Amino acid sequence: MKKIIILLFATVLFANEIGILIYKKGLVKVQHQNSIKKKSLNINSKILRGDKISTYNSIATIKLNDNSIIKLDKYSTIKFGNKIYQENGRIYYHIIHRKQKTLKIATNFTTIGVKGTIFIVEANTTKKVALSKGKISLTSLKGKYKIHRKKILDEYEAFKAGLNNEFESYKEILYKEFIEYKKSFDLKENHIVTFYNNEVYETKLNSKKEFEYFEKNFK
Repeated sequence: MKKIIILLFATVLFANEIGILIYKKGLVKVQHQNSIKKKSLNINSKILRGDKISTYNSIATIKLNDNSIIKLDKYSTIKFGNKIYQENGRIYYHIIHRKQKTLKIATNFTTIGVKGTIFIVEANTTKKVALSKGKISLTSLKGKYKIHRKKILDEYEAFKAGLNNEFESYKEILYKEFIEYKKSFDLKENHIVTFYNNEVYETKLNSKKEFEYFEKNFK
């Protein structure tokens, strides 16, 4: 009977394992489900369903069972359940392509649907999502987004050269044409969106410095 109980416990524990900590620099803590205590997390520590992981003046890399990689910058918190909930901080996600089930990442300003992409979510005073590869869907938590899509066109330059008043009028008309109201929308690669409540500003991602920071400084 004792062996059966141990075997059952091991089976449940294995089923709840979703990944391991493969890298850290500084103090990283875990709070298990139904626990009020936090304890230090070490390299090769197992990450279980329900765990909340926090960095302080520290960084960490988690490898999921499907080989997806999640990198937590300083002062970031993430919780693993049926979906991933990013409470705060700046986190890099490299999610392996999923043929069917979409991974959901929840924040306090949007829900992100992912099938396989590389992107960064910042959930601090600044709230934004930057996408390097692939495509993700962004869904409002309440009501519709007011989406501003800023497109920089070569023909603007003709209006800038000595025709400032006409340029401003032309730009205003074009910007109005690029505003949409949607409950959810897709973000394409090499684009970034910044959130101000339910107003969303989408622009082209002109620099990969943020991605290079995570790719060079984390393992």
